[in-house]
Amino acid sequence: MTNGDNIHSEDTERDILGISLKSSYAAPYIFDSCTPEDFYNPIRHKIFAVAKALYDKTRSVSRAGVEDLFRTKVKDYKEYTLEIDMCTLYSKIDAHEEKVRILKSYTFRRSIYNRSKDLMILSADPSTPVDEVLARSSKFSEGLYTGYEEVGIDPTEVGEEDALELLHYDVDVFDNIFYRIGGRARSTTELIFARPGQGKTFYIKMKEAMLAYCGYKGLNFHLEDTVNEAAKRLMAYDIGEKAKNIKIITTHKYLHDIIQDIRYYHAKFGIDFFSVDHLGRVRVAGFDSRHKLEAQIEVSNRLTDLCSELNIFGMFAVQPNKSKDREGWRSILREEDLKGATEVFEDAFVVTTLFRPNVYPELRSKDGKQVKDFEGNMVFYDSVYVSQIKNRRQRLEGDFVHLVQQGNKLIFAKDINKNPSEIRSSEGLPYIDEEAAF
Repeated sequence: MTNGDNIHSEDTERDILGISLKSSYAAPYIFDSCTPEDFYNPIRHKIFAVAKALYDKTRSVSRAGVEDLFRTKVKDYKEYTLEIDMCTLYSKIDAHEEKVRILKSYTFRRSIYNRSKDLMILSADPSTPVDEVLARSSKFSEGLYTGYEEVGIDPTEVGEEDALELLHYDVDVFDNIFYRIGGRARSTTELIFARPGQGKTFYIKMKEAMLAYCGYKGLNFHLEDTVNEAAKRLMAYDIGEKAKNIKIITTHKYLHDIIQDIRYYHAKFGIDFFSVDHLGRVRVAGFDSRHKLEAQIEVSNRLTDLCSELNIFGMFAVQPNKSKDREGWRSILREEDLKGATEVFEDAFVVTTLFRPNVYPELRSKDGKQVKDFEGNMVFYDSVYVSQIKNRRQRLEGDFVHLVQQGNKLIFAKDINKNPSEIRSSEGLPYIDEEAAF
């Protein structure tokens, strides 16, 4: 038979406390969701009380800051600093919301147990009238939900939805047709799905160059190649000093580092967007190679939530885990090809897919100088076609934007035979008009 001392989890308490002291991403959720009473151990109870008081005052907390408070305010501080060491050393920064749920469930069970124990003692006392026992038992659940956050919303109280704040590319087809709503809205994300070698990295760099040229600031997490390669592809667009609006990061590949980078650059430099190339290269603490899909879902969920929280736009390149092999244009990715990526797919506001015809021998001309487009016409050999297979706010028309790779950059097909001086943007940004785009 159990007792009240068994209704807690040492591991969960240490995990939550440790995460709250070393993860700036998870701390707000933990301190807003938990109370000191959630920690059964008296040492951890006091540590969390101090940490929460500090967080409520400054909206920031750190292990060093909490330890300093104990050293200066508590005589027997060593037992507290030792426990802080244990918590931060062995806690894993993953699934903090689920761990909070488990912690709160223990608190709730302890509350039920204590009330049950009081009622048991009362009912076992012959001197207590039965009516009083019944009255106490009928009020058993009163107060159990004290502090519970009511999240239900009366539909009559819901007003009009705020309009999405859109970034602009200064290209009419992107701003007014292809990405009329999605693919540039703050607090949303765009997934760019394609098989290896189809042009995901080139396309992300093209969009980033456009955004930087328009004055927006952003981060490019280039996780699959060198910083030199990333810089070459961005500088190929000749956007001059505007290139300084983009910071390239290649050294941080763990999710918690990436989140910290985004928060830092958002707070200090006011970034408007970021990209991750690609999602499968992001490592997640606590997930090994056997759990790649689960890790990818965790990355997608966390970064999507971060975009919403910071009101910035995110672009994530994603390679499909598995897709059917078909011939020619039938090989273009469809939603059903993205097996195992359903949750990642659902996270996104817009899902874009790329298709490079010259990857498929059956689409190349005999002389190897041209490829067939989706209507069977011969076009530039290095063509890349872009389409959307999901857009939450915009009707999909099945259209393609035709791009051509020229060196380290993508340009619109209409401009392939023009001299730079003939292209509307003297800085070398792509130019198209709506008649030639699709």
